[in-house]
Amino acid sequence: MKSTSKRRGSFVRRLAVWSNWLAALALALMVVHVTIDVVMRYLFSAPLTGTIEIVSAYYMVAVIAFPLAIVHYRDQHIRVELFTAGMSLRRQRQMDTAVEVLLLVMFTTIAVLSFEEALEKTRAYEVWEAGQGLIPVWPARWSLVIGFSLMALVSFTRLLSRAGLIESEGEISQ
Repeated sequence: MKSTSKRRGSFVRRLAVWSNWLAALALALMVVHVTIDVVMRYLFSAPLTGTIEIVSAYYMVAVIAFPLAIVHYRDQHIRVELFTAGMSLRRQRQMDTAVEVLLLVMFTTIAVLSFEEALEKTRAYEVWEAGQGLIPVWPARWSLVIGFSLMALVSFTRLLSRAGLIESEGEISQ
């Protein structure tokens, strides 16, 4: 049971790391894309059509959505411990578990709502007008589904770990 449980936690860790690498790739592509657009615009008076639309629909969404799982896995969200600092360690753990359950519900809800929206926009083949043409943006809608689904999976794994059903992996490095 322990080896299977460990593999499950390790799988979630690998997904979180890979989603973070996807965000890094999206960031690098965005930098290259915008740089090429600026060079083309100012040196050749021929900007790339659709740069603003692609940056805002694809790159920025990926840069925000994909790293969410690794941030949650590492517990690196902003925490305000003003009210909990004076509590006992046992009470703090109970509070953290209650918050984790709430986060699981919230992340799952947002993932489901994002899924419904992405499915609707995919069926409608959502496009944005850019210059003289249209850019399909419906694929970018799935970034939020992936990001929040991974966050929900991390929350679920953390709750299993707190319950002693799987081993904790501690800090992860890239």
